[in-house]
Amino acid sequence: MTTIEFTVDETLLTEIDRVTRSLAMSRANFIRAALELALRNQHTLALEKQHAQGYKKHPMKSSEIGEWESEQVWGDRKSMMKLDDWWKSIANSRRTPDIKRRGKNEHDRDSQNCG
Repeated sequence: MTTIEFTVDETLLTEIDRVTRSLAMSRANFIRAALELALRNQHTLALEKQHAQGYKKHPMKSSEIGEWESEQVWGDRKSMMKLDDWWKSIANSRRTPDIKRRGKNEHDRDSQNCG
């Protein structure tokens, strides 16, 4: 893994520290997970843009729309995982998505390097 250094606004850092304490998560793991989430979101946005461009070039016919009406049921909102629960699952898991949780010494080193 490569260590990077960057500047963060004091207000943002205070909020990051508040959240990481509540999740029992290191700054480094939180920031890493946030960056991975941002990259996945960027990928999703790129796919959605590509999808929209495809429909702009080749619009659906009105006869095709009716076939998908039954697929528009989105499910019960309560059954969806809340973002807070997702962050807690990362904090409590042995392995975060594509990230191994690291030991205390590595966390201490990251804290010294990042702020």
